[in-house]
Amino acid sequence: MQQKDTWRWDLSGNGIFKCKVLSGLIDSKLLNTSSSASGTLRNSFVPKKVEVFVWRVNKGRIPVLVELDKRGIDLNSVRCPLCDNDIECLNHALIKCEKVRELWLKIFEWWNISQPSTLNISDILKGNVGQFGSDLGKRLWQSTLWSCIYHIWKTEMRRCLRAKVGRYRLP
Repeated sequence: MQQKDTWRWDLSGNGIFKCKVLSGLIDSKLLNTSSSASGTLRNSFVPKKVEVFVWRVNKGRIPVLVELDKRGIDLNSVRCPLCDNDIECLNHALIKCEKVRELWLKIFEWWNISQPSTLNISDILKGNVGQFGSDLGKRLWQSTLWSCIYHIWKTEMRRCLRAKVGRYRLP
């Protein structure tokens, strides 16, 4: 008996293509997600550009001044260009800078969660701040945190670029 040629997806064993299966394969093979710290974090409540930003933060691929200095880029200073109180590392730029702390206080107040004294970037990425009884509540909280760090970074970069290029209007 002759059969027609057909396409068949065999990663999941049932012949059905699923993005989640392919994504898991890519994560395990290409991104080396054997350790939990380097895994790809996902949250379908945020836009892809926020997920990509979170992935870059998780991998340490955000061009804060300390990282640029480590890579041999000649800089005048590695101090935070916004507050000039500390060196610009990832934790400082997204959480500790005095220009950003007030925003975090308001976010925690809005969600009626007490802000921990030692907030750091890995807690923000994992959403391990606050107690939620449901998975939905945790995902919503995590999407709020992720969106916040994305917009903080975007705003900081615009402010720094405006300072360097004058009154040029950035999109």
